[in-house]
Amino acid sequence: MNTAGLYSGVGFAISSNTITRETPVLIQNGNFTHSYLGLSGVTLTSDMTPQFENLSKTFRGVYVNTIVKDGPADKAGLRGVITDYYGQKHGGDVITALDKQNITKTDELITYIDQHTKPGDTVTLTVYRDGHYVDLVLNLEARPLPPELPPDMPDYP
Repeated sequence: MNTAGLYSGVGFAISSNTITRETPVLIQNGNFTHSYLGLSGVTLTSDMTPQFENLSKTFRGVYVNTIVKDGPADKAGLRGVITDYYGQKHGGDVITALDKQNITKTDELITYIDQHTKPGDTVTLTVYRDGHYVDLVLNLEARPLPPELPPDMPDYP
């Protein structure tokens, strides 16, 4: 379903799978709660692979940047990037699979979580860490609501 059309042929859409899954819950409850990993990550590209020892330029996955303290990823033991004194990034897990499904891009991770899970589900993440693959069990939580603006903050259009 198209939701918005913008200039230069750019548009946004909601998948029919999402509509079919979320609409009955929205009608019944008035809201839909999404699953939450508690991390930020990016698609690993060939220019990022030199940050890892002995990693091929063709290696693919989701490079974990930051972990939300006490969030699901933190509790499962995922590791984010460490930035040194000189601004160079080191370490960080690379997610390569979720419940045995290969993950090569960030949008694949987001889509899988959105379409196949709900808060309270348990998933297994396969991560590449320090030259080895590790399976981590992660208990998904409900995505937190964004913080509310202070009542004295002016409205902006």
